[in-house]
Amino acid sequence: MSLSRRRLLQLSLGSAAALLMGGHAPSGLLGGSVTRRAWALGSDVSMTVMGLPANRAEQALDAAFAELETVEQVM
Repeated sequence: MSLSRRRLLQLSLGSAAALLMGGHAPSGLLGGSVTRRAWALGSDVSMTVMGLPANRAEQALDAAFAELETVEQVM
């Protein structure tokens, strides 16, 4: 079984987000949402983190976009 780019990306980003959240679901929308856009994998990518304080949301986005960079280097 081979992974498609899309599935690899889903697994990578989901894992990064789960690690940053510490395995706990947020108790509510603490800080609204934080969105970041960038160019990756030949496309415009937009990610939004909701339910975390702004500093944690930024950390999650940093990790997610770092994973995108890793996937791009592998491809």
